[in-house]
Amino acid sequence: MAAYFDDDDLAHFGDLAQHHPALWSLWLKYYGKAFEEGLLTKREKILIGFAVALSEKCPYCIHSYTNQAQSIGL
Repeated sequence: MAAYFDDDDLAHFGDLAQHHPALWSLWLKYYGKAFEEGLLTKREKILIGFAVALSEKCPYCIHSYTNQAQSIGL
């Protein structure tokens, strides 16, 4: 295996719904609940996720949290 992360894979993340719709639905439900406002705001949760993504150097997570941060005006 040349590399664990392949830049081409990121564009296909949404395709997971086609391969296993039931599992994708459960993941979206979980992820939505995890980012609901509670003790922490959605903004705080996104910033924490971004910090962890940077510390773990996960390009997929960095991309995702960057997009989420931009979508809420950060």
